[in-house]
Amino acid sequence: MTEVFQSSWRQLIGLTQDRSRLGLVAMSSDPTVTVGSFPTGVAITPNGLRAYVANEGSNNVSVIDTTSLTVTATVPVGATPFGVAITPDGLHAYVTNSGGNSVSVIATATNTVTATIPVGSTPLGVAITPDGLHAYVTNSGGNSVSVIATATNTVTATIPVGATPFGVAITPDGLRAYVTNSGGNSVSVIATATNTVTAITLVGAIPLGVAIAGTRAYVANNGDNNVSVINTVTSTVITTVSVGIAPLGVAVSPDGAHAYVANNSNNTVSVIATATNTVTGTVPTGPGPFELAVTPDNSTLYITDNADNSVTVTSAGPASTTTGLVSVPDPSVFGQTKILTATVTALSGTPAGTVSFFDGVTPLGTSALNGSGVATLPISTLGVGSHALTATYNGGAGFNPSTSPVDAQAVNKASTVTVLIAAPNPSAPGQTVVLTATVAAIPPGAGTRTGTVSFFDGATLLGTSAVNAGGVATFTTATLSAGSHTLTAVYSGDGNFTGSSGTYITQVIVATVPTSLTATPAIVNLHPPRPHAGILTATLTNAATGHPIPGQPITFSTGNVQLGTSTTNARGTATWNAILQLPLIILNRGYTATYPGSSVYRPATALAGIISD
Repeated sequence: MTEVFQSSWRQLIGLTQDRSRLGLVAMSSDPTVTVGSFPTGVAITPNGLRAYVANEGSNNVSVIDTTSLTVTATVPVGATPFGVAITPDGLHAYVTNSGGNSVSVIATATNTVTATIPVGSTPLGVAITPDGLHAYVTNSGGNSVSVIATATNTVTATIPVGATPFGVAITPDGLRAYVTNSGGNSVSVIATATNTVTAITLVGAIPLGVAIAGTRAYVANNGDNNVSVINTVTSTVITTVSVGIAPLGVAVSPDGAHAYVANNSNNTVSVIATATNTVTGTVPTGPGPFELAVTPDNSTLYITDNADNSVTVTSAGPASTTTGLVSVPDPSVFGQTKILTATVTALSGTPAGTVSFFDGVTPLGTSALNGSGVATLPISTLGVGSHALTATYNGGAGFNPSTSPVDAQAVNKASTVTVLIAAPNPSAPGQTVVLTATVAAIPPGAGTRTGTVSFFDGATLLGTSAVNAGGVATFTTATLSAGSHTLTAVYSGDGNFTGSSGTYITQVIVATVPTSLTATPAIVNLHPPRPHAGILTATLTNAATGHPIPGQPITFSTGNVQLGTSTTNARGTATWNAILQLPLIILNRGYTATYPGSSVYRPATALAGIISD
């Protein structure tokens, strides 16, 4: 026997449902949850943990635990409950009672009715503004919409609309409500600021369900087996999408990528890609799919099977993911290894797959997610400056791609140390001395140093050389004079490394030619006893060759008394005509000739006596 269910709202819009015919179509093998009699509306809490289902035949609401897929509570409400909407904070569910001309307010924490609000005749659809302050209810029997202030649970406005309003949806910005007029084949557009109808858009036959994705409203035309797509900016129909038989409920994914349409008479859900407004898939359901809802992570559809007293739970496509990125250390220095860590999460489940890391638009590398949804990438090639790092999850089985916010990584110049050596040391005048400066990065800095090193003798610049790939610069000089020299090397730095001063070293230049100095005894006439003249003579020669060394100073002294200095002549001989006092002669009995040395010749000393005639 054919069983026909017809409630008051069905009579209003001219719908009957032959439940025996629904079994002619193959049903879904997806999990189902048994609920009350003739389930209609369904809504899911913002945290995705529970689904609320209005059972119009049993005057109650089933609460489904989405983790265990079991009914955990049954809440009595008014007569013939139909639509369900949950506040953005998840604290309350608003249920239209089409047979009782009221709205029941359920506290989700206790699953008890805390308020019953009288509205218009035969309330069906209900939608709540994004700020949670108002609920809009379609009164199918009163051709109106009731506006409820959720803070007080009172009706603050009643808005006349078209014939037999059915569904209602609010734009994401909360500025407009779209109401399907099933008896007028139109959609009324309400400005929520003034609660007045600002536009009427003609659509297909018997428009029922409506849902909004971005700037598009999707309207199920039950009598035409299609969906009208309305541009919410202009309130005009931009395209019509053919779907299954007798489309009824419409839902959009939280990411706005898909619209799902319940085809009541052939037990399917049509999946519309909102980017192209084409049907990209058809999902089998239980008998009599009515309304549907998508979990907040985009992963799962809950479909009320009105003819089977159940809810079909099926995949809605890949779940939304969120990718976060941190890089440590931050700030860092050039050449230091930074660890980029991306964490990919979803509302349920752990994403798998790979993450690609970028510096702006430049790829840095790709790493696989571990079992905790974490991927890491060590990198040491970032240049000095600020880097806009991002991580992109490439998607995986059951999970959509996502990209992290920018993580700003600051890379500073690495510090250096410069070490200077000179060879040979000591050296001789005119001898070539090689100065070698080694510039090293101070850990954790690393990498190839460039730039130049300047070499100094005290404050005098000797020269500049480039740093090679090994961080070494060399400079040769043969101009250092005899004596001690304080040498330094100063590294200029480059785009990646700071400058640094080299080690102070003392370079000793010593004379290398050996010398020989001989002094001739001085003959002095001691009579009579008065100052006596004497000739002091010393000869300087190259000790290696015996050749005389001219032009060198010889100092003559006796005891602690310096007598005078003379320069060697061409034969290497220096003389000094000395006037000697008798006490000096008696006390010292001789004199000393001293050569102080030069940049070439080593110093020498000679002693000679004083002889009286």
